[in-house]
Amino acid sequence: LQDNPHVLRFNFDDVVDKKDGVPCKEEDIARLIEFAGKVKGPVLFHCVAGVSRSTAAAVIVRTAQLGYGSED
Repeated sequence: LQDNPHVLRFNFDDVVDKKDGVPCKEEDIARLIEFAGKVKGPVLFHCVAGVSRSTAAAVIVRTAQLGYGSED
């Protein structure tokens, strides 16, 4: 899976502070935006709870694909 160019995997928790777990880093978001520019077609987003991290990733990818001003 890790060598598959169609798969992007992250390992962080739904936290802000290191004392509570592994937070998302700026580099993670940069990788996600870079991936958004390469991926074509349907994308599956998944996280443990399926509520916040996967939803945020989906919004970031779609916004990156549509461009500035498409946030709404």
